[in-house]
Amino acid sequence: MTTLTTEDRWGVQQTLALYGHFVDNGEWTLLDSIVTPDARIESPAGEFTGASGARAFEEQLAASLGGHLPSHHTINTVIRAGEAAGSAVAWSRYVLVTYEASAAGGDYLDTLEERDGTWVITSRRITERNRERPGGQYSAEGAESFASFESAR
Repeated sequence: MTTLTTEDRWGVQQTLALYGHFVDNGEWTLLDSIVTPDARIESPAGEFTGASGARAFEEQLAASLGGHLPSHHTINTVIRAGEAAGSAVAWSRYVLVTYEASAAGGDYLDTLEERDGTWVITSRRITERNRERPGGQYSAEGAESFASFESAR
């Protein structure tokens, strides 16, 4: 495992913020600058690949909400170094606010790599809420405990 500089952490935060802005503003072509072509996006709605997959996921989400994209807010991000040099893993909470002022939230677990001075998303796991429920079951398949994420820092 490598260490991350303050600049690295800022770059990761910037990429996660840009994702929300690009999606919220329908700037789909800009996703190519922060999502790798082979990025794997896992969500309760299925698996998607690359920037075009991110767009398909977001448009599917919008369709389920009456055709309007919700406002994305990525908050409470914790970042740790990834396994390989130049990589990072970020655990964030997301909040989606709809036009009708309802809200939904969950967790993003992103893996990022630094490429040519820019941090890009190579994988994203989206869960409704990545925590244990009564009976020892996690709320989404493949979910992990935050304690296990934090212990890898």
